[in-house]
Formats: sequence, C-alpha cells, structure tokens
Amino acid sequence: MTKLYLSLAAMLAVMPASAQIEKLNPAGQLELKQYNLERKINSQSTTTTARIEQCLMELEEGADFAALESLGVELKSSIGSILIVTIPLDVMEQVLALPEVKQVSFGDIYTPTMNYGRPGGNVDAVQSGFDYNGSTCSFDGRGVVTGLMDTGLDPNHINFKDADGNLRVKRMFWLNGSAGSVLKYETPSAIEGFTSDNTSKTHGTHVAGIMSGSYNGAGTYAYMNKPTTGATLSITNGQIPYYGVATGSDIAMSGGSLTNSNILSGVQEIVEYAKSQGQPCVVNLSLGSTIGPHDGSSMFERALTTLAENSIICVSSGNDGDTPLSLQYAFSATKTQLKTCLTYADQSDTDDNRVNGGILDIWSSDSKPLTVSVGIVNKSTGKFTALGTVDGTTRSAYISGGEFGKYFSGSVSMTAGVDSNNNRFQVYISTTFSHLTSNNAQNYVAVTVTGESGTTAYLYGSSLCLRSKSFAGFTTGNAKNSINNIATADNVIAVGAYTTRNVWGRLDGNTLRYSSNDFIVGSIAPFSSYGKKFGGSQLPDVAAPGALIMSSYSTPYVNANVSDKNTMSAKATVNGKTYYWAGEQGTSMSCPFVSGTVALWLQADPTLKYSDVINVIKNTSVAPGFGEDTDRWGAGKIDALEGIKYVLANRAAIGSVFADNDERLVVNVAEGSVTAFVAGASQLTARLYSLGGSTVATAAGADSAEISTASIGSGVYILSVESDEGRFTRKIIVK
Repeated sequence: MTKLYLSLAAMLAVMPASAQIEKLNPAGQLELKQYNLERKINSQSTTTTARIEQCLMELEEGADFAALESLGVELKSSIGSILIVTIPLDVMEQVLALPEVKQVSFGDIYTPTMNYGRPGGNVDAVQSGFDYNGSTCSFDGRGVVTGLMDTGLDPNHINFKDADGNLRVKRMFWLNGSAGSVLKYETPSAIEGFTSDNTSKTHGTHVAGIMSGSYNGAGTYAYMNKPTTGATLSITNGQIPYYGVATGSDIAMSGGSLTNSNILSGVQEIVEYAKSQGQPCVVNLSLGSTIGPHDGSSMFERALTTLAENSIICVSSGNDGDTPLSLQYAFSATKTQLKTCLTYADQSDTDDNRVNGGILDIWSSDSKPLTVSVGIVNKSTGKFTALGTVDGTTRSAYISGGEFGKYFSGSVSMTAGVDSNNNRFQVYISTTFSHLTSNNAQNYVAVTVTGESGTTAYLYGSSLCLRSKSFAGFTTGNAKNSINNIATADNVIAVGAYTTRNVWGRLDGNTLRYSSNDFIVGSIAPFSSYGKKFGGSQLPDVAAPGALIMSSYSTPYVNANVSDKNTMSAKATVNGKTYYWAGEQGTSMSCPFVSGTVALWLQADPTLKYSDVINVIKNTSVAPGFGEDTDRWGAGKIDALEGIKYVLANRAAIGSVFADNDERLVVNVAEGSVTAFVAGASQLTARLYSLGGSTVATAAGADSAEISTASIGSGVYILSVESDEGRFTRKIIVK
C-alpha cells in the first residue's frame, strides 16, 4: 500500500473524535488515519472498496453484539472476553462510538525472532534411552501435539514424515488474509496438496524442524569435527544428524501474516485440535515485538494467557540483547527530563537513514501524563528544537516538512492517551526519516520526556536505538528491557538463547565462523533479549541452544531462490524430491528447542500445566557459570534428561500418554517389551490381558518386572500389576 503524507492540519481533518479514537490501539489509530486519508483522496473513484480488517475487540460487561452486526462487524471467534472480529474500516468510527465497545486493536505486526543443539540440551539421551530405577526409558513426544504459528511453512518436508513416509503433520491452518479467513487442511491428501503459506520465507519450516523434525535418513551434509574455531570441514554421505527434539509427536501448523488476531486464531486452532484428539499440547511462538506495556495487560497477551489454560505456550525472548533500544527513567526533583537521540537499529551510529521506519513506545508507570516532544538537535551546538509535542491535553502530533523538512525527508506521527487495560499513560511514536544529502549529519532526530517526580518512564524501541550522540545531558539506551513484549504475558514460558557452536560448514565447501569473542560456546548468545516484566519478575525463564542451529528449509523457498542451494548445509533426495537443511540463529531457534523438550515431558505426564513446567525448569536447569549475567539466563540451560527424570520422580507417568492419580506405578512401553515399576514395592507380578480377558504374558520381580511382547500381536491390552503396595491396572498399546 502506497503511503501518502499531508500536513498536520490535513491529518487532523481525518481523525475521529478523541473519545472514540482512544478506544483504538495506537497502531490502529495510524492505520485508520491513513485509510481515511486515502479514502478522502480517492473519493471521486468509483472503484474504491471498503477495506475489511480483522481486529481484536473487547465489549463492556453485559453488552450485546447485535448493534455491531448491523454495522457489518462479524464475529470470528472468542478467547475468554477477547473477541476476534472483522470490521469494514469505513464504519470503524461508528463502531468505536458504540457504548457497547470497550476497545479495538489491529495493525500490530510481529516479526519472527541441531546436531550440536540436541546434546547441548541433553535431548539425545532422552531420545535414545536412559536408565530410570532399573528400567530403560526413552521419549520422543509420541501422543503429544506440537504446534506453531509462523510463516514460511512447508508441511511436506521430509523432516515431518515418519520412517514409513507418512505425514506427521495432522493439521495445517492457513490464515491467508486480513478478513479473518482460515483455510483448514485436515487430511493427508489435502496437506500434501498444500505448498506454503509464503514461498519467500522459510522461518517456520526451520523452527518446526527444531521442535519436531524427525528425518535422520540418508543424505549429504557438511560435517564439522567440533563446534568451535579450529574445526575441519568434510562433505559426508550418511545419516543426516539435523533432526529435532519431539521426533514422534503429532504436528499442527498455523501460518500466515503475523498480526495479533492471526496469531491468536492460529494458536486457538491448534489448541482446539489437540483438545478434540484428547492430546496434550505445546505451542511455539518464535515471534514477537519489543514494543508494548510489558505487563501482560493488552488484549493480545490476556488472550494468550487464556489459551495457555489448555496448552503450554513457549515464546522467544527476542533478538535485541545487544541493542540499546530501551530506557527506564525515574523522575525526581533533580531529574525532570530525559533526552535521547533516535537512530535506526539496523544502521551504523553515523547513518540515521531508514526506508521502513521504526517505533518508539513510551509508557508511564501510572496514569499521570508525560510530556513528550520530538524534534531536532543541532550537532554543533547541542541545541534541541521541539517540532511536535503530546501530553495530557494534546493527544496527537504529526511532523513533516517545514523545519523538519530542511534536514530530513519522511515524517513522525505521535499519539498519546491513558491505556484502558492498565491505566498507564502511553505515547506511541511512529517514524520514517532520512537525512537529506545536502544537510547530512547537521542535525539528529531527538526526543525529550518530562514527568512528575515519583513517576517512571519506560521507553521501548522497535528498529530504533536510543543514543546520546555525545550531547551533554542526553542519555544512551541499553538492552536491559529488550525482552519480547509477548513474553510478559502470564503463564507463557520465555526462552533465551545460548551458543552451542561458533563455526559451521556448507555444501559448497565453505566454512563460516562467528566472532569467537562474541559467540563463546556455552555462554549466552549476545543477541538474546532479557528484561523485567513491569512490576514483576526477570525474564527469560530459561535458555536453550540458539546459535547456530541446523534445521530444515522450506522446499518452495529454496526452489524459488535457486542461488541459495549451494549455501545449504545438508540435502537429501527421497523419491525423486530433494530436501534441504541449513543453519539459523536467534531465540527463534532456542524457543522450539524448549517447546520440543516440553513435549517430551508431556509424554511422560500429559497433565502438566504451566506452573508444573516452570517448576521442572527451575529444579533441573543447569545454572549459569561464575561470572555469567544471571539476568539473561533465567533458571539456566534447559536439561531435557534431568527434567524428565524430575517429572517421573514427582508425577510417575511414563511410556504412553497417561497419568495415574496413584503415582507409584511407572510403565515403559518399548519395542518387544513392557516394563512395570512400582515405587516402594518389594515384590510384584505383572500380567498382560487381551481385551477379551485372556492372559497373554506374565512376569514377576521385586519392584519391577519386564514382560516380553515379542510373541504377541500389536494392539490394545490391559496391564494388571499386583504388588505388596497395591493392585494397578492400565490400558496400553503394544506396537
């Protein structure tokens, strides 16, 4: 969509009344202004059609939806008190004016955030088998649904098929437009006919491969003899080692544009599918945004918390742990004003040009208004000139042309108000500016924030850095509150990243390296975000391997970018089709590692809730070493093996998906045998019965007994265990 910019007067002319607009989130306000502006300019066109936008909505308590339906508002779904609706933008102001409507939100966009990874988290031992109380146990996530909402999904990659070539992806949901449509692929043939939600992306395929990928068959891969500097590369033919964590799980994928409503709809579809199958569920969200209140209060975060009642949701912490995009400033009698310069995060310190722009989100600790001005500061004198100001009275400003236009092209839009979710004052600043060549570096864009003594201002940048530029009285930002805003929702698990390799190879024979000073194997990854939830705990909750992780690449993506094929790190040709793997870094990679690990734990006990998983993490993760910044690690490095032992010891469910109220019985169903263990028993007899009541096998022992199933057919059987600790029965599946 082409952006058109007018004067402040023209922008104000297309704004709805203040009381109405404050029901709409800031990003939505800017989108609505732009839409109204374009509609006004195109008013003479006979081809102009109303744009329909999917939104989040909350109604006043007891309100009826009928008045909304009369305006063309369509209810798509609900998550607790949060509604997912579609609204024609040409009636948005009428919708906002209704007394039934408490708030509406749209326009927020979120961005996407193994061979050395699996051993780093102790997953290999869980998959291959480990000893527990004399029994050999192994877990692969069987019976658990592993889901994700992402973009660039290829559900037909060989990484998502079992050893017999059957699809492990049981559902594919494609949210393919702004009007809330969901295309559902519910059968193997339908999924096989699906290509990708976005052939220009591969993020989701890579993430899903870490969480649930299972292919370890024949192929060609770039083998490094160690994960650190000094490693040697060889191109090897053999079993590809880049499979994931929950290799036996059922997979559900949701894909599409990453708007707040799409994300919630995608997660909801996965959770509802798992419920319909009677299976436990973990959902991965390797995406996020650095802006927002960071207190879990928005409609989006509250809806996620509701969805977490029926699933475990893991969220990446973010990739801005080395970026000065946040500030916290406490006002006092002697500290009355914060001043900082705005530069774009993907540019050097001396280059402030940006095409797509960035956002600065400012929140007060309470409802007391802040006075925020955006303007220019002269490089030679350090003098700041305010060009636009918002406060408790002036709720919007627009800067473009005029004095600003002498030095910059582009614009700055500002909105302000008290957020109804948390009663905190917010200023939202959207920017896109570039130095004019003739005046380059004579001035910088800057912001000042003034507040009452006792109030604290929280600044969060998205694609914006906060820098002093060496001006007296100006402050440089930091990464101390770089944490993903989504990660501050209640009852979600926030995941940071640590380094498990700093060197890797490609099929073209090239070896690539990180700076060994920045990416130290075993240490926190420099990009891993961290921070405090407003008024709450330090995040992330735990860290997992995230630099650099090998995983599957979307086949449609690779085929559309043929030049990338030689940069891959592995490939396999199966039934005439070639599939690829390559490396990526980020908390987008560490998050699915944790999601897959949680799936292993859920196989052991499908009754685990968020609080249980957090308890396992806190009691079994490997604490950071001496000298490490503990604020960035959470509980430390996740340990899948110690975690599952903790689950077994405290919940005592093992093998197939079940949990027993009496936690003394442990059952392991393996190929060719069933082992029963009763905690505290000194003698027991285990019998296997057919559903017809016939005894098919028996074994005895002290506290455990192993029944051979090699001579009986696959199917459902009844296991009966008699011991001096009591009698137990369990329905099991022998394969």
